[in-house]
Amino acid sequence: KAWKLSSDKENIKVYTRKLDGEKFEQVKIKTIIQSSLSEIVAILEDVPGQKDWMYATEKVELLGSKTSAYEFNYYLIMNMPFPAKDRDVVIHYIRHQNLESKVVTTKSVAINGIKGEIKKLARITDFSSSYILTPIDNGQVDVEYYLEANPGGSLPAWMVNLFTTKGPYESMLALVNLAESGKYKSEVTTIID
Repeated sequence: KAWKLSSDKENIKVYTRKLDGEKFEQVKIKTIIQSSLSEIVAILEDVPGQKDWMYATEKVELLGSKTSAYEFNYYLIMNMPFPAKDRDVVIHYIRHQNLESKVVTTKSVAINGIKGEIKKLARITDFSSSYILTPIDNGQVDVEYYLEANPGGSLPAWMVNLFTTKGPYESMLALVNLAESGKYKSEVTTIID
């Protein structure tokens, strides 16, 4: 099924599509960031720092120690508008870089059995997202982000829409601003720029 452009502002294009038999829309976001690959990866992998730019994120913490620089588990709590329960999710993150093209791919998937559920929160068990970061000319990176999630529970359509378009757009805008601010310039990553 083809992607449909749902918004295009501030150089950030948001596309959605709904596959047959699926309840929720998938999201794709495209933008270009004036930054190095390693800066963007440093932001993505600064787990506690994610609450500074990820939409409606109340708390983020690493679970256990990082098994490697490019693979780890973390836990996230998201604020939801009243009267919905806030959501939480346990995520397994892995990163790969093609050493010839330098393209970086990340994958984040909800996993179970690592952290017990908390009564006042609704656990998201169906979540998958990925970034494809492609270096282009003039110190820029072409960014593609994909998201597929079921927020769980019974939510009105407008609230689900926060998950599928507003949230990812706001997060991407904040990511662009953070990457272009130079705050992560001196962070060390295992990325080849």
